Amino acid sequence: MPIITLSRGSKSGGLALAELLAVELNCNNLISREVLVKASEDYGVTEKELAAAMKKPPKFWERSSGNPRHLYLTFIRAALLDYASKGCLIYHGNAGHFLLGDVSWVLKVRLIAPLEQRIAMLQRSMKIDKAEAIQYITKVDEDRQKWTRFLYGEEWSDPAHFDVVINLRTMSLDTACKTIAFLAETPEFRRTEERTKDLEDKA
Repeated sequence: MPIITLSRGSKSGGLALAELLAVELNCNNLISREVLVKASEDYGVTEKELAAAMKKPPKFWERSSGNPRHLYLTFIRAALLDYASKGCLIYHGNAGHFLLGDVSWVLKVRLIAPLEQRIAMLQRSMKIDKAEAIQYITKVDEDRQKWTRFLYGEEWSDPAHFDVVINLRTMSLDTACKTIAFLAETPEFRRTEERTKDLEDKA
């Protein structure tokens, strides 16, 4: 019953890979937005506020000790840990590799895809032209970089934060799925009673 975080840029094939993994590993907990819903219900903060804390870098005047972002992230982490403590989990939402960064046996995957592939996917899904798609992807990627620099002092896409980087330029989704599934069953990432107990203590 592994725990996998799948980090990716906008329209990089993350959802498709996550769905394949869920079938391959017979994993019922495939979540993204669900963690925000749970945190909202558990702590009485609107889902909109939590989503903003996860996606948007703070404005200059928001960068103070009174800013609730860190508190909101604590709520989201608690909700994610609760999911993780109950069994197999594939999380394909934002910042999983940071939210569960202190859990050494979580398999942290970074997914990258060619820019031209991301642009084409975005054009199809949002019915926009190529220039608009490039602008959208650039903005989302820049926001994520600013967000993680502010909250963690790190580059969100730094390979050092991940156990494996999957490149869809050279690997099919099916091969990527089988590679991750194999790693998830190795001793380094296998769930044990002791590891589950440690996870429950963090939640």
